[in-house]
Amino acid sequence: GRVIISVDVQGADGVSDADKTRYTQFLRPRSPLAIEPRVVSPEFMYIRIQDRVYYDTQKTTLSAASIEQLAKSAMLQYSADNLEDFNRDLRFSKLSTAVDNSSPVILSNDIRVQPVVEYVPTLGASENLAFTFGNVMYLDPPLDADHNITRHEPAVKTTEFVYQGRNAFLQDDGRGVIKIISSTTDGGFVFLKNDAGTINYDTGEVIISNLIIDSYQGNAIKFIGKTRCGNVFGVKNRIVSIREEDIFITVIGR
Repeated sequence: GRVIISVDVQGADGVSDADKTRYTQFLRPRSPLAIEPRVVSPEFMYIRIQDRVYYDTQKTTLSAASIEQLAKSAMLQYSADNLEDFNRDLRFSKLSTAVDNSSPVILSNDIRVQPVVEYVPTLGASENLAFTFGNVMYLDPPLDADHNITRHEPAVKTTEFVYQGRNAFLQDDGRGVIKIISSTTDGGFVFLKNDAGTINYDTGEVIISNLIIDSYQGNAIKFIGKTRCGNVFGVKNRIVSIREEDIFITVIGR
């Protein structure tokens, strides 16, 4: 048989190929003869944070930018203290409390957290993709072609990429079907592909079939989810983590 061992190295995302070989060589003579150890890197699920932070302008001379940095630092510290390991869950109420406690001048904050899974495609190639958010996902009323897409709250939506020469994104339609969608200049949208994949709202499983990406910006295409309860629970072999690039804060003085 084979035993899969998922290893994360402190201070790095995953484990290098050289370390995988070294750990395997260490484990092999210590394993039963019928067992083959295999060391793999864990997968990551990042957290996208949108937060409105309210602070008392009468009690501080700090700028809005300074308040934003205090809140951001609290979020990253929360991640270091409570996440970034196996079997760790993010509860938005505790994260919100950490932001409130980061400064006595912060009155309150309104936070929203969303799981993010990254995908790095091979450009121009037809690829299949399957992963799970491992959470019960939000279910909005169905999205039809004559609806206002800005009022639809998807369970999953990606960052933009180029598909068949047009800027596009993947999004579920509230019926469990994931479509490729392109925005139009008049504020509307069109379906470029009606059956790009599926999502199971009860498990968070996402399956994408025959996806061909022309190009995209950044290091990866991000699948951004929305859970039904607002929290994000850890998934087997997937580490939950907060990165600075996924934090978006609006600071409001009162």
